[in-house]
Amino acid sequence: MRRALVAVVVAALITGTAVAAEAAAPGDVTASVAAKKKPKPSPSPSGEESPSPSASPSASPSASPSPSAAPSVSPSPSPSPSSSPKASARPSPKPSPSGEPGEKPAPWTAAKSEPILSPFGGLAARLTDRRSRAEYLAEVADRAAGDLATAASALPTTPDGDLAKGGDPRWTALSHVLTAARDEQGEVDAEISGLSYALAHGANRRLLTLPVSAPVSSGFGARLDPYYHRRQPHEGLDLAAGPGTEIHAAAPGRVVFAARSGGYGLLTCLDHGRFRDQSLWTCYAHQSKIGVAAGDEVTSGQAIGEVGTTGASTGPHLHFEVRVGGNAVDPAPWLGLPSAPA
Repeated sequence: MRRALVAVVVAALITGTAVAAEAAAPGDVTASVAAKKKPKPSPSPSGEESPSPSASPSASPSASPSPSAAPSVSPSPSPSPSSSPKASARPSPKPSPSGEPGEKPAPWTAAKSEPILSPFGGLAARLTDRRSRAEYLAEVADRAAGDLATAASALPTTPDGDLAKGGDPRWTALSHVLTAARDEQGEVDAEISGLSYALAHGANRRLLTLPVSAPVSSGFGARLDPYYHRRQPHEGLDLAAGPGTEIHAAAPGRVVFAARSGGYGLLTCLDHGRFRDQSLWTCYAHQSKIGVAAGDEVTSGQAIGEVGTTGASTGPHLHFEVRVGGNAVDPAPWLGLPSAPA
């Protein structure tokens, strides 16, 4: 009996609470139930959580959405480089000049500065400049001497019979010009004598030594290439040495390249340092055997390889190049040889 009475009282209390809540806010019960049954947000493709339906502006038509309540728009993920067909396609390797894979390109880069064509080219240019300066100074001195003679004829004489030079500013200025021109002319004449001597005796001095003892079979310049059968520049000297002949370093230096390189075949290049602020290299092509490795230090006359006919060659010989600032120049003046036809 008591238990039944307690059950009736509890049921009445629960019913009264629900009715009171519905009378106070008719729409809140539905929202409360919906909130309890709200599904968990599913992750968006970008990894961010999707906005819940209750935060959407359409959930409450009568209220204007605040900026914080507006749903955030996640940008669609951009395709990664690996998923792009253009990026995933690997470019085909560029073939080497001779078409053989694994070869190395020529190591030099031509400088934009004017190449030094001859080790004595600077001396000759300086001598030409000094001779022009000497002619100009001689002309200035002759003109100043003539103007002084004209000025002297108009000067008064002193009681002793001398010209009164001190009071004439024109005379003083002309005297200074004549003295300065003759002083500089003496200095220029002395420099001209020294340059002329250096050129006369230095033209037979070799800055580089012959890498092989053999005659020149083809010189520097444009020619009909015997291998490619077309006219093109020949950027070195061909020395007609037999196969297996030892090749010697033309000067002390460091090996910067020792590998196969297209039409050059087996190629070695030496860096001899700076010459008048430009790099000075020598290169030895078509070898049958390379005897040094990149990074080696060599002395003048040291054996660095053997003559062969690798690459674009029609027979055993040494193709020898001199490069100043990366630009190929005629090796003949550097070897103390007369230039030979290509």
